[in-house]
Amino acid sequence: MTPRRLSGVSVLATDLDGTLLRSDGSISDKTRAAIATAHDRGVRTLFVTGRPPRWMAPVVAATGRSGISVCANGAVTVDLSTDTVLTSAAIPATVLGEAMATIGDLLDGSFYFAAEQALPGPIAATGLFPEPGFVPPDRPVAQVADQPLYEIPGVVKLLVRTEGATEQTAELAGLVATALGGTLNVTHASRTHQMLEISRAGVDKATALANLAADWSLPPAQIAAAGDMPNDIPMIRWAGHGAAVASAHADVVAAADEVIPDPEQDGVADLLQRLLP
Repeated sequence: MTPRRLSGVSVLATDLDGTLLRSDGSISDKTRAAIATAHDRGVRTLFVTGRPPRWMAPVVAATGRSGISVCANGAVTVDLSTDTVLTSAAIPATVLGEAMATIGDLLDGSFYFAAEQALPGPIAATGLFPEPGFVPPDRPVAQVADQPLYEIPGVVKLLVRTEGATEQTAELAGLVATALGGTLNVTHASRTHQMLEISRAGVDKATALANLAADWSLPPAQIAAAGDMPNDIPMIRWAGHGAAVASAHADVVAAADEVIPDPEQDGVADLLQRLLP
């Protein structure tokens, strides 16, 4: 069956890793051309990613597109054309400290924290502050936290990495979310590590997308969204049309209106072509 055309959509909000980008971080010529053609015909491609701002330069190089993007699971908006963080929803220091204590009491075995910092201003000033052990010893890091993470200003995401199996990450996320009692938002996106991504309460990809849509005077019906992991579920449900790639997490597939091919088969490119007026 030929997928139906989708009329009246002017923005495609797409996740990056595992959705738009292939496993090696690249995109095909077909997808790059589809993004350019859509832009020329009035359909904007908006990057909405869990990536921190400092990981966006390769995306600009690969896609040839810059402008406004959403990073850190909705906690940050950036202007990639000026390498600037525009808005930053930081976790309050007291909340962060209490959450770290709660998680420490809850988890058994080895676990490690890291803080992603992003204050408004140059993207070059953002950074990751990992505690010792968070980053594997064979991977160098620019800096290691030498102070309590809750004392670092502008923490937009608390990362919690454990030694558990990735198949059990959803269960762990549920336990941590329950323990935190709604004080923070807990999600996960890694296919290779058991790692939680924790943001300020009320912050996710959907809220960031809704805020931009309001600025642009666009209703959800004029926005489509594509993703592959649980951190994409809020925006897939919020958008007028939600798509999951074929290899997406089962919960994402269940939340989506349709399943599109993986990035290796140019699923986002095909979806864009169906959005063109």
